[in-house]
Amino acid sequence: MNEDMALRSALDQNLQSAVTAAFLMLPESFSEEDLFTEIAGLSYSGDFRMVVGEDKAKVLNIVKPNMAHFQELYGSILQESPQVVYKAQQGSLEVSGRRDRMVRPEAGARLGGK
Repeated sequence: MNEDMALRSALDQNLQSAVTAAFLMLPESFSEEDLFTEIAGLSYSGDFRMVVGEDKAKVLNIVKPNMAHFQELYGSILQESPQVVYKAQQGSLEVSGRRDRMVRPEAGARLGGK
């Protein structure tokens, strides 16, 4: 595998991982905006500046004007995901099945699961 393919594969896996993490933090039904806000918020979740001094709406201010870009970036992942029912026309999603199935068995094993 050449470097470009390896990089593309790593980027795709990163996008998929962000979606899976966001699914685990959201309720069973949620909007695209909720999902994209959760994904964008992953970058700031450990940043102490978000507690003091930073605009509390920073993540939402990133997501709202960029919804089309988020839809383009994550749309195919959401369409192909067996974990959710993606209603693109309505801008809503519903988690299908049990949430504990979202982590692949091999990933669970690496994390100390069975």
